[in-house]
Amino acid sequence: MTYAALSPFLPRHLHAPERNAMSGLCFQLKPSSSTLALSHRHSFAFAPQLAKLPALDGAHLSSGEELMDVEMDKVPGCEDEQDDEDFEPSQLGTKSYWEDAYQRELSLYRDTGDVGEVWFGWDSMKRVVRWIEARGTDKDSSVLDIGTGNGVLLLELAKVGFTRLTGIDYSAAAVRLAQSIASEQGHPHIVFQEVDFLALAAAAGDRSLGPFDVCVDKGTLDAVSLSPDGATERRADYVEALRRMLAPGGLFVITSCNWTRPELLSHFSDGFELEEQIPTPTFTFGGSTGNSITSLVFRRRG
Repeated sequence: MTYAALSPFLPRHLHAPERNAMSGLCFQLKPSSSTLALSHRHSFAFAPQLAKLPALDGAHLSSGEELMDVEMDKVPGCEDEQDDEDFEPSQLGTKSYWEDAYQRELSLYRDTGDVGEVWFGWDSMKRVVRWIEARGTDKDSSVLDIGTGNGVLLLELAKVGFTRLTGIDYSAAAVRLAQSIASEQGHPHIVFQEVDFLALAAAAGDRSLGPFDVCVDKGTLDAVSLSPDGATERRADYVEALRRMLAPGGLFVITSCNWTRPELLSHFSDGFELEEQIPTPTFTFGGSTGNSITSLVFRRRG
């Protein structure tokens, strides 16, 4: 992977390869292109901000629903940063960051009723829900949402008839937020627990959970990959925890903005096989076409 290090020209929260989870931003510079692709739910509003930055004066900017392109060779002082496997450590990979973030969202929900951020946006979440429902998944199937956050993915599954729903998060504030939202929206049967998914990789880990028929991840592996405490080892723990939590023959649905299809296939090559790729919006830059996010479905080998 090649990422652009734009400091000090762009705001701190845009430094590659971080994704600002609270604003829905994700960007990546492909090795074959000098164009930085930014996917952002609010790109029309965001483009004028970029245009005001002195470093981007005269640079090409285009915006759309899914993409903004910046010609990096026109941004002075940019450096390419090559890393074949890992990202730079980030606060987005720490528990304290998410505890603080969800404490703020919990306070906001109590004050205004706003459920908060939906990782990768509502459209991305609904694509996952539609896929699970359209493939004829038994509504009594057990479903685990890994890193559930505000729990709205499970709420959407409950609305279409799924009954055995569990969400886990290592943030206590996230669990309280999810429980509050589910209860007030009439779905108190959804189970939310404060659990560190990576801790389930250990042989002595919590055996009261699972196995599940379906496991879903929308951004949790991305956050794990930004951990300052040995991201490679933590990804290995993630895969092992998934083996323990997903029943043989069960389905794992993952959506990522940090990892491409080939990279995800590599991460889950041991014990899992690709079932399907869920179509996501595409964009073109540098003569190549890609996806702002990747959604894959794996089946655990029996």
